[in-house]
Amino acid sequence: MRPVIGKLMLFNAISQITIIAVGGPAIYFYTNDATMYPAGPHFSDVFYGSVLGTVGQLCSVLALLAFGKFMKSWKYRTVYFSMTAMLVIMQLGDPIIFSRLNVRIGIPDQVFAIGSTALVAAVSMIQFMPGFLILSHLCPKNMEATMFALLASLSNYAQNVTRPIAGFISQSLGVVPRGLPGVDESEQFDNLWIVSLILIGLSATSLFFLWLIPNARMNERIMADGDDTSATSGSLFERWMRSRRGSTGEVEVESEDPKLTIEEERNPII
Repeated sequence: MRPVIGKLMLFNAISQITIIAVGGPAIYFYTNDATMYPAGPHFSDVFYGSVLGTVGQLCSVLALLAFGKFMKSWKYRTVYFSMTAMLVIMQLGDPIIFSRLNVRIGIPDQVFAIGSTALVAAVSMIQFMPGFLILSHLCPKNMEATMFALLASLSNYAQNVTRPIAGFISQSLGVVPRGLPGVDESEQFDNLWIVSLILIGLSATSLFFLWLIPNARMNERIMADGDDTSATSGSLFERWMRSRRGSTGEVEVESEDPKLTIEEERNPII
């Protein structure tokens, strides 16, 4: 694979693997009723699944419009760095509500959840966009489906990797709610805010790998005209094959007739 494409794929894999959601424990935290978690937010299924989801989608659309209008000439690394740093800050709303700090300072759970969801959704969308833009610039001609398949497979791989990690951290800290009716699970949520902080910290590790993506602007070409036809140009395998041919003394001979082989040129048929 072309080095610049391989580095991009590696960065996408790292950035997606390090974004780990709390998952199941958070669902129980928000939706357990007063008998299962007396101090909880007690969100209804409609509010948690529909209202917060709709807010997130609307804010994502607004962020997409803002990205196209104000940030299209930014550098890829600048967008990734600034949005990842902002996302880490915005995600701190999770440990705040998990620790019930928002209630102690007088902010209702529903108001806090809507605001936190809106901010995280907007920043996440902006962080997500450069990956597709840079991929479109680096995609070799007539290999669009292959590149999309690689990107999709990396996303699926990242999801399969992150789930066990979140489960292991939650179980290690005793955060294993089961949502059993009539059973007080308050103790299961005591360390949920710690789990959230750990996962947020992991999401910041992708900042150390920004050198893997080109330091170019999003509105400029990365590869020169005519250089976008091969997905393996300059790859390790190609360089190894060249060095091998050089060590064995083989010489590549260009021919006017592409069907004419090297052996035919060395021994022409008379």
